[in-house]
Amino acid sequence: MSTWKLLEQEWEAVDRLRFATAASAVFRNATIMLMTAAGRAKTAIARDLVCGPATVDNVRQRYRQRGLAGLRCGRSPGRRSRATAVYEDARQEL
Repeated sequence: MSTWKLLEQEWEAVDRLRFATAASAVFRNATIMLMTAAGRAKTAIARDLVCGPATVDNVRQRYRQRGLAGLRCGRSPGRRSRATAVYEDARQEL
């Protein structure tokens, strides 16, 4: 198991993000990183936050790759709409 360390500035930035958001997923993600840096095991974090160990892994990976931006939730792109322009116009009139 590798040790995660956050510098004091990083810890404070993650903690500020945690309390500045209204999104529960962002709060959870920031908490995962703080618990990780405090030396908590992946399974214990998952159990305490009622999420899966894979979620903990995903959050850690996104934080490692993108920093604070990785803790914010982005929508997955999904598939493009096949609705025609006529359909969209009719839908907006409702």
